[in-house]
Amino acid sequence: MTVWPTEYVIKSRLWKIEYVNKDHPALADGDGPEDYCLGICRADKRHIWVCLDQSECSMKDTLYHELVHACYSTASMAGATEEAEDEEENVVLFATEAFFEIIRNAQTDWWR
Repeated sequence: MTVWPTEYVIKSRLWKIEYVNKDHPALADGDGPEDYCLGICRADKRHIWVCLDQSECSMKDTLYHELVHACYSTASMAGATEEAEDEEENVVLFATEAFFEIIRNAQTDWWR
C-alpha cells in the first residue's frame, strides 16, 4: 500500500500536497465536470493538488510531475544557450537535480 506524502521540502521550502477528487476547484480546467487536471502545482502557494480519481501508477506519475514543477519554480533552470549541446546539458542537469531533490527529501518510498 502506498503511503502518499502530504508535504515535501524542495530547496529548504515546504510544499503542501493534497489529494482531492476530480471535482475539486483546484483541478478545474474548463467549464464542464469532465474538464479537470490530474494534478496542479501552484508555486505562489507552494501547494500541489493530485487527483484521486486515477490509477495508483498514474497518481505516482502525476505526483512526480508536479514535484518537478515545484523544483523548477523553486530553482529554475539556467537561461537559453546559443549551443544546442549546452541547452541539452542544462535540461539534463536540472532533471538530475530535481530527481535527486525529490528522492532525497522523500519521507516514504511512494514511487515504488
